Amino acid sequence: MELIEPSQEHLEAARALYNRAAARAPVGWPAQSEEFARWVTLRRERLSYERTRYLVAEGQLRGIIHWGIGGPEARPADWYTVDQGDGVISALFVEPGDRDAAEAMTRAAVEDLRSRGCPRIWAWEDEMGPPFYAGGFGQLLLSMTEVVQALTTARFRVCPVELHLCLSTLPARSGKPPVRGLEVRNRVMPGGETSVDVWDAQGATVGQCVWASMALKSEHPDASQAGYVWWLGIEEAYRGMGAGRWLMELAMGQMARSGHTRCYLTTRADNLRAQSLYYSLGFGMLGASAMLCLES
Repeated sequence: MELIEPSQEHLEAARALYNRAAARAPVGWPAQSEEFARWVTLRRERLSYERTRYLVAEGQLRGIIHWGIGGPEARPADWYTVDQGDGVISALFVEPGDRDAAEAMTRAAVEDLRSRGCPRIWAWEDEMGPPFYAGGFGQLLLSMTEVVQALTTARFRVCPVELHLCLSTLPARSGKPPVRGLEVRNRVMPGGETSVDVWDAQGATVGQCVWASMALKSEHPDASQAGYVWWLGIEEAYRGMGAGRWLMELAMGQMARSGHTRCYLTTRADNLRAQSLYYSLGFGMLGASAMLCLES
């Protein structure tokens, strides 16, 4: 087996392999030709060094991997993820069940990153993988068992796990505000997401819900039918009063009026309070994903 640089010769075979590997994702659609080609040649501002490689054996494509090293802009201040100087394996795709290929690529990436002085190596960071993978949420789907096994055999440890949830029918209307005098404002964020912001009568923040059409993440024609909740936050003073439920209903009503038919989100597996809210709204669990870490 040999790691080679991506080439036009292998591009369609690589896209087909990716689509077979990612078909186990509970969220997302097959990668389209142009978006896959852009991802293969993408250069990431948060990395000071990066490599994308194909694994080939006897003329056959066996896998795709991307790894790199965090640069000066690697980590926003409030983000639990790759820091400057950390290594990262941001994507690794093989044919379902091909653990040998997954292990070979993991070894190659770890050896290269260790040789470059990385004291810590992350695997499957939230937003460095293909934007069209798993609805844009880049952690490793635990259903990709051969990759999970390859990384943990290389002594990566599983970090906090996220659950992927779906609401298959959006509500037609929202309930009543938890208290009187709340003000709602919508704003479009730089990435195209919609932020639903709520203030109380004194001008204090009540909460925020950020959602987006999955068409921002995937060029597949069906992606525009689904919305994704990227963030829900409620100030401590308003927790337990129904503010989170009301804010979620506001956001999902906006999705419905924009032509979306269903909603996806992720939540930490240990965030039991949020899970209780989402399940009570009708969400069901589709699967789980994780980020992994290898310390020196």
